[in-house]
Amino acid sequence: YEHILRQAPASAINMRTRATADTNRNVWILPAAARSRFTYDPARDPDFYLVRNARIPPPGALKDSSPPALHRFKVYNNTMLTVSTPDLSRVDPAGADEYRALHRAATAGEPAARAGGFDVHLHGDRLAWVKEACEPGELMSPFRLKLYPADASRLPAHQQKRGYFELSTRGVRFDDKCLGAARLPDFALTRIRLGQKGKWETDIYF
Repeated sequence: YEHILRQAPASAINMRTRATADTNRNVWILPAAARSRFTYDPARDPDFYLVRNARIPPPGALKDSSPPALHRFKVYNNTMLTVSTPDLSRVDPAGADEYRALHRAATAGEPAARAGGFDVHLHGDRLAWVKEACEPGELMSPFRLKLYPADASRLPAHQQKRGYFELSTRGVRFDDKCLGAARLPDFALTRIRLGQKGKWETDIYF
């Protein structure tokens, strides 16, 4: 939180959610004047995300495609917390290159599906989705992907019964457009269900 206060000159800093997680309760350590600068308005996109990294995925596991990191808090060289932002104008250009490349690829090809106003594209080992006009609150809710494999045995044992792998990922703002991306697994899929909870869903079949 102290890092965010140093990086954000605005008087009000909108955060993703007012949750009871440890990362959000830590705001109460701050002096009242600093604490009052944080808002939790769901009607507009957050200025920053706090992404917990305490659990390290095993080698070969599917990883989340989070927005480029602004700051990492480490303990014994192990990343415990990442500060990210959905606004690529705040990020060093080198850190945003991957998102910009995905945007160029996604807007150049034919959409694989369309729902919620998003064009959805498959690009190499990535799924990318773009909305031409990014409206307030569009990036507040994380995007959810359910990946249905052709061979259910490729899933971890505790996920084989339900038959899909679930992934949650954040979107970013790029030149007033909404852009989301996620890395796909290295095994064959039968379909992907992409959506935002309570808003929209779309299926992509292979």
